[in-house]
Amino acid sequence: KLTKKTLVVVSLTSLSLLAGAGLMAQPVILFVYGEAYRGSIEPFYYLIPGVFCVSLVPLISAFFASSGMPRYAIIPPLLASIINVTLNLWLIPKLGIVGAALSASITFFCYLLLAILFLNKLNLDRLCVKASS
Repeated sequence: KLTKKTLVVVSLTSLSLLAGAGLMAQPVILFVYGEAYRGSIEPFYYLIPGVFCVSLVPLISAFFASSGMPRYAIIPPLLASIINVTLNLWLIPKLGIVGAALSASITFFCYLLLAILFLNKLNLDRLCVKASS
């Protein structure tokens, strides 16, 4: 139950902070760095969903590690790394920095999804973490 509550609190906090970052990105980037950095705004927006996903993964990985299941903390990032390299090779030549940002967000989503699937596979109902939630 503690892990579930922590995931909810971190999710809500991350969503709030990332919504604010999304709203403030363009004016802050242009004010601080100037027009020369306008091109960084679009990739920043594509990274936001990935940052949300990656903010939750350490909680799940810490649970696995502290519960005597360290291999379940290692497998999702290993698979996510393979996904990331594959997406980078495909998206960066086509989309440049936007492709890199998309690749990162997709990878972080897959990383979170894999961690949740492992939780479900292990029938850790006491965490009440379901892939469908």
